[in-house]
Amino acid sequence: MYVVKLLILSILSILFISGCSTVTKIGRSGYEEAPHKVLIKNGNIELRSYSELQLVETSMNTQGDGGFMRLFTYIDRGNSKSQKIAMTTPVYIQKKNNAKTIAFVLPASMNKDEVPAPTGINVKTETRPSGAYAVYRYSGKRIDGGSNDAKKSLNEWIVKNGYRSLSEPINAYYDTPWTPPFLRRNELMVQVDTDPVMRDKASFNNNLLRGVTRQLADEAKREEYERLMRQKKTPPTEADEVPTQL
Repeated sequence: MYVVKLLILSILSILFISGCSTVTKIGRSGYEEAPHKVLIKNGNIELRSYSELQLVETSMNTQGDGGFMRLFTYIDRGNSKSQKIAMTTPVYIQKKNNAKTIAFVLPASMNKDEVPAPTGINVKTETRPSGAYAVYRYSGKRIDGGSNDAKKSLNEWIVKNGYRSLSEPINAYYDTPWTPPFLRRNELMVQVDTDPVMRDKASFNNNLLRGVTRQLADEAKREEYERLMRQKKTPPTEADEVPTQL
C-alpha cells in the first residue's frame, strides 16, 4: 500500500510539472534530457560526451528551501522575459568553493544569447562547456557525492582507463523526491581528460625531437670547426719542429 501511494504521488507530481512546461525531447522521466553521446558503456559506468549546456544555478545554503523553488520560479516566468521555460533533467547538485549548489539544465533549443536573466535573489545563469564525463548510474537513496562504492568504482574505472579527473563529483538526479528509491535514476559524474597518455607521449616525442635536433646541430658545428682547422695554415711552433742535432 505504501508503494502504491508513492507511485500515485509520483504520477501526480509529473503531471503537475508537465502542465507547467513544454517538453521537446522525451526521456525516461518524460522530460528533455541534457544532450550527450555515449562513447563507452561498461556495466553501470558510461563515458559520455556532453554538448555545451546552459544552466540556471543557485546556492543551497540560504533561505531554507534547498534552492529548488528559486530555480523553479525562474523557469515559471520568474525571469527578465517573463518566459515560461520547460523543465528538463537532470537536476545537478555539486560543491563549488566549499558551497553546495543546485542547477537546472535549460532546453537545448535555447541558445546562450536567448537565455533570460534571473530576477530572483541568488540565482544566476552560466554556460558549462562541452566535455567528456565518466558517469556511474545507480538507484536508491540520493547521497551527496555518491555512495562510497560508487565513488570507488568510478575512480578506479577512470584510473584503469588512463583518464585524468578534471572536476569534483557532480550529482545528477532524474526523478521527483516522491519516486520510490528502487525506481530512481541517480548518477555520479566526473569530468575527465580522456587523452592524457597520448598527449604526454606527444610531448615526450617533441622534446626528444628537439634534443636530437640540437645534438645534430652541435655535431655539424663541431665537424665544420674541425674541417676549418684542418684547412687552416699556421706556422709550426717550437714543439712542432724536429731538432736536427742532439
